[in-house]
Amino acid sequence: MYRAGIYRGASQQETKLEFELLGALALTPVAKFLLDSLTNYFRGVQANKQYGRLSVVYTVAFALLPLGFAFFLRIWGIVPGRYLGYLAALAVGFCMLRALPAFRCRAAVLRREDKIGIVKYGVNQMLPACFHKSCRWWR
Repeated sequence: MYRAGIYRGASQQETKLEFELLGALALTPVAKFLLDSLTNYFRGVQANKQYGRLSVVYTVAFALLPLGFAFFLRIWGIVPGRYLGYLAALAVGFCMLRALPAFRCRAAVLRREDKIGIVKYGVNQMLPACFHKSCRWWR
């Protein structure tokens, strides 16, 4: 890309370093998506305390860890710092998610007769729709 003129850094060596860093950070969109999904779920179920706590953990971890690692490892310290920041926030988020009441209830185990009744009900509800005049399946 440097030779083609698509990307121009200060030097070819600097460009190589920048692309290596970008490659090392390739999984950050996935981690960000997971974290955004967790925070959106907490907002959706009106678990505002968990949402606030997760936001604070994410902000603190994402601010301190990359800076701390960069202090010791220079530019390459940002990569493990970002990943550890995401990992810390996701771990706290999943722990809070498991503590929600919706995740503590167990599904009821149905008897065989109940399962057969559910299937019969589904078939009975589906068949009239298939033979309705607007349905072209049976013509």
